[in-house]
Amino acid sequence: MMFVKKLLPRNLKILLKKMFFFGNKYYCNVCKSHLRLLHPSGVESDLFTKLEIIGGGYSEHDNCPVCMSGKRQQLLFTYLEKTGVFTRKNYSVLHIAPEEAFTHVFQSYPNIDYICGDIDTERYPFCRKMVYIDLTKIPFADARFDLIIVSHVLEHIPDDAKALREIYRVLKPGGEAILQVPISWKMKATFEDFSVTSKEERERVFGQKDHVRIYGADYIDRIKRAGFSVKLVDTSELKSHFRNGKILVDDREKIIVGLK
Repeated sequence: MMFVKKLLPRNLKILLKKMFFFGNKYYCNVCKSHLRLLHPSGVESDLFTKLEIIGGGYSEHDNCPVCMSGKRQQLLFTYLEKTGVFTRKNYSVLHIAPEEAFTHVFQSYPNIDYICGDIDTERYPFCRKMVYIDLTKIPFADARFDLIIVSHVLEHIPDDAKALREIYRVLKPGGEAILQVPISWKMKATFEDFSVTSKEERERVFGQKDHVRIYGADYIDRIKRAGFSVKLVDTSELKSHFRNGKILVDDREKIIVGLK
């Protein structure tokens, strides 16, 4: 059965999934699917619950079973649609650690120069333009991109200050960088301890084995120190786009945008 699935064209697989999961309870705005259910996702963590970390932890109803987009992806996609990103001419986008569903959408627009980046390029066979990128040494010229998407990446990078400066450098004046991270707004200060190196200790201290910090409210100051001004977009500002509750979002989440 798995062999047969691999042979099917992607468009046909998507269509079959849309038919199988069809319903009127939920809607995925990324792949435009009407759904009867959502799949669970995330990592169960008492620490995430205790610190009220937004964008992390376990969710019973989260992922679209057709394209695997979850609450945070659908919220971000709502913002991109609302701000008219897909209709802009000669628009350049850098997407770090891109989600497959997002990539297929961006690549369908000939007006967008869409480039993907990661340190593990083999994970992204669906990207047409995939570049090895260490965020602390981005291999592009100054002021190259109109939009940079870095969603849930910086919590993995020890020198996030240098990464933020590099993102700022390659962003065009007037451009936007979407800088989502798991964050606890109840914590005033970001917590990090670089003596914690093992996966087991990181999971205990930071909630996930591949995280190196827990961001607090001072994350905004970190972004500003890199040169950005910051815009916070509340979910309430996008509520009219949520299809009367069929698009599920975390009402506590804010889209964090760095402006140059």
